Amino acid sequence: MTESESVFYTLGTNLLMPSELARGPGNSSYAHGGAPAGLVVALVERELKDDQWITCRLSLDFYRPVPLRPLSYSIERRQGSSIAHHWITLRENNKDILTAHLVSMRREPIELPEGRPNPPVVEDPGVLPDLRVEDMPSGQKSFYYTAMEAKSVPSDHIEGTRRGWFRFLYPLLDRDVVSPTVRAAATADFGSGFSCPLSFREYVFPNIDMTMSIHRTPAGEWIGMSSRTRLGSDGVGVTHSTLLDLQGPFGIAVQTLQLRMRPG
Repeated sequence: MTESESVFYTLGTNLLMPSELARGPGNSSYAHGGAPAGLVVALVERELKDDQWITCRLSLDFYRPVPLRPLSYSIERRQGSSIAHHWITLRENNKDILTAHLVSMRREPIELPEGRPNPPVVEDPGVLPDLRVEDMPSGQKSFYYTAMEAKSVPSDHIEGTRRGWFRFLYPLLDRDVVSPTVRAAATADFGSGFSCPLSFREYVFPNIDMTMSIHRTPAGEWIGMSSRTRLGSDGVGVTHSTLLDLQGPFGIAVQTLQLRMRPG
């Protein structure tokens, strides 16, 4: 594996160059949504240049599938003393692929009244069985199958809810260390894929958006999700996920799904 193939994206002259590690589970020419979700957070963190900011909300809209081809991007910023807004657009050949809006707050230590803290998670992701979605393509280099380690938790504790843990195996942008918020954003996009009850062989159900809100920076390498997908007969679904680390919940993610029968 060459250096460019051991990261999800490399930054060229005004272009983002994807590798096969960003590949999605459907058409092999397009990226998994988690790869660009983590990418836009990584680009904003480069703009802010210090760790005194926490990205507390990410809103992402996909206009079309994100290709595994060179992409251009633009960033617009409005920043005050304590709140910063960033709008990022990814494009291919001057055609908009996705837009993202990130809201960051400057960190401000605060003493909170004593209450009932969230109980820590006692499971060890490292000893759990591998998470593999039925009928999902396997064996090819991809974001889901190769670039992330994924573990499954038995889901009979809440009917219809599925829980899993995810860990990055490669850097996302150039050789940058993958930050906690980048890990959270990239993982948040998995919710629909592993909790949707539809057969991947018979249906397609891409998410057309993703919104993540976090109330604290996650700790550790593993990001967990407790996700549930609800489906409508008009071809629309919604996935709601609670985001976890080993200290407990740290945020939520919501996705809107487009439900369709698989062609052919």
